[in-house]
Amino acid sequence: VTPSIELTENELTINLNNGNLELVNRAVVAGGNFAAEMTLDALNNNQAKLTTHITGDDIMLEHLPHEQDLWFTGGATNISINGTGSGSTVAEIMGSFNGDILVNIGEATMPNSSIDMFGADIIFSTINKLNPLSSQEDISLLECAVVNLPVNDGMINLDRQIAIQTSKMYMVGSGEINLKNEEINIGVRPYAKEGVG
Repeated sequence: VTPSIELTENELTINLNNGNLELVNRAVVAGGNFAAEMTLDALNNNQAKLTTHITGDDIMLEHLPHEQDLWFTGGATNISINGTGSGSTVAEIMGSFNGDILVNIGEATMPNSSIDMFGADIIFSTINKLNPLSSQEDISLLECAVVNLPVNDGMINLDRQIAIQTSKMYMVGSGEINLKNEEINIGVRPYAKEGVG
């Protein structure tokens, strides 16, 4: 069964005027506040312009849908997505998108036994090599994480704009995300904290 997310105190307003669509949605999601304002304006040549402003405040990772029995504890998350794009199809709109995406995740814990489900086993095996005692620990502490994605014409070029800090190490991510052809090429480099090992 695919997990679902529950929205409470949901307020949705949709207006259509002269071919221009406006959507405003506010709700409580995973213990935090979610707000979205989106407009789709009709242009010439069967094209449309999409403008988005999406925010999430204090959304808790521990309350988000998950299939695993073991999951995050804590993890207050703030999200901001702003931008515009235009085209005659969704692919064209995404391929011309300009804006920014920012995600901030606060302190959280996660059982080590479920980390491999998220493809992070390579990173944490590195931690264990740096500090063999860490393999005896049941919990990993995520102190904070920041994802800052500037979008220019459907391209996201990252130069250490993904940053993760745990109790044992720092990790930074760089690479490229191409919204035009839906390709992702990102690498993460871990750095041991002083005193680990």
